[in-house]
Amino acid sequence: MRAQTGAKISRGLVYAALCLLAFVTLTPLLWLVAATTKNQDDLFHYIFFAPRVTLESYGQLWAVTPSFLRAVINSTLVCSSLVVAQLFFSSLAGFGLAKYEFPGK
Repeated sequence: MRAQTGAKISRGLVYAALCLLAFVTLTPLLWLVAATTKNQDDLFHYIFFAPRVTLESYGQLWAVTPSFLRAVINSTLVCSSLVVAQLFFSSLAGFGLAKYEFPGK
């Protein structure tokens, strides 16, 4: 019974540490989203979300850069093709390392 309690406490501490790490990791993304929903006047006055949330900056982005969607599509295509190629070649290398005998294995 005592071992189960210790395991539950240990698991709880691991989950708490992982939640804290996830929060620390995602804070810059949250900050970025919060900064894009602020007015120009509120940008440096509030840390995260301002009392007046606006999507004005997204309208300006589309007005100033009409080819923004094309850039997003190009970036997505390049990144996804690189990920697929990396997965393919890593799988081949992993198979070779797992199945074949060689010096230094």
